[in-house]
Amino acid sequence: MDYIYILLFVNISFLVIAIVKEKYLFSLNTIFNAYALLYFFYGLFVFNFRPSEMNIKTELITLAIIAVISFNLTYYIFKKKIIKPLFKFEETTLSNSVGIILMVIGLSAELILILKVGPINFLTMDRYERFPILKQNDYLVYLINLINISLAIFLNNYLKYKDDFSKKLLYFCTLHNILYFILMISRSHLLLNFIIFGYLLERYNKLKKKSIIIYGSVLVFVMFFYKSFLYSVLLGKSEIYFNYGEVVNWIRNSILLFNLGIDSNDLPNNSYLLALKSLFVLSPKEDALSEWFVYTFFPSQATEGFTMGFSGLIEGYLYMNTLGVVLHFALIGFICAMFEKRETDLFTIIKIFLLYTLYKVFRSEIYNFVKSSYWYYIVPILGVYFFDYLAKSVIRRKK
Repeated sequence: MDYIYILLFVNISFLVIAIVKEKYLFSLNTIFNAYALLYFFYGLFVFNFRPSEMNIKTELITLAIIAVISFNLTYYIFKKKIIKPLFKFEETTLSNSVGIILMVIGLSAELILILKVGPINFLTMDRYERFPILKQNDYLVYLINLINISLAIFLNNYLKYKDDFSKKLLYFCTLHNILYFILMISRSHLLLNFIIFGYLLERYNKLKKKSIIIYGSVLVFVMFFYKSFLYSVLLGKSEIYFNYGEVVNWIRNSILLFNLGIDSNDLPNNSYLLALKSLFVLSPKEDALSEWFVYTFFPSQATEGFTMGFSGLIEGYLYMNTLGVVLHFALIGFICAMFEKRETDLFTIIKIFLLYTLYKVFRSEIYNFVKSSYWYYIVPILGVYFFDYLAKSVIRRKK
């Protein structure tokens, strides 16, 4: 276990450097290193003390160290200079009108989904029962997600203009999202809302780094009890217990593949090519590695839409061994550097959601990260941004 403390040193070193060097704590570099500390060090440390037939391999810890170093070196190499905007617009802040349109679309899709499933069934089924329903109605889930973009727009406008209209829209959207992540028993949606508020409050000097660290630590602690608590309170199906499955599942997956000697020839398709394909197709027909993993190794639990995560660490290793891990996380570092060095209002909104999807780099495959980042956030934000700009241009001409 000596290597685990080397990993701890590397994790904390890069996290402290990021906290000191970055202007904001909610930066892609800082949050990546925070995720790495949680998933890599804490996950591996906790897994070692769980009753399990699986033993952590030294190679896995070594790969985690290499991944953290590869990301950070690449990030700092490419984030040397702020890039000027490709286009210069007089108005760049998305209006509340755009946020309202997105919210109405999202709420309508949500209502259709609830009515389609049946209100009682929708509210009483557990998450495992919901997976196939959400998978079969992924187009509605995609539209429902637009509400999160609305929340970011309303909060940004309220902090910027301090107007009552933005305030009322913000309250309504926030209340909806709170009810949503409670009823859906979703830790990921809880995290997303925390990031939206934390990111923008910090940008407007309403939150200091020290406060964010305290609130973030409390959030992590709460999330370990979140699922079991809500299952117990809402559905009466579980006792309250400390659930750290989120941070150790990727380790179980990696060790299992290690022990079985799985390599790229055993995989259903090239996940990197699938990630590229997902830039043009919302839901490619091929199985993602996380889906293949469940169907192959846990067939009794396999159901449409249900996954047990995968592992970004083992993904790179399966294709090109250690070099694959270096390239995999260097690519993530390059992507983060390219987005972080752009400081327009457009990229400010996009970065909020990249901070959220970045956790998928650790507990899933790159396809999942690319698809959720690109289709659920980047594409709709770019779309409404240019629609809003064109609408404002038309209004200015008429005046």
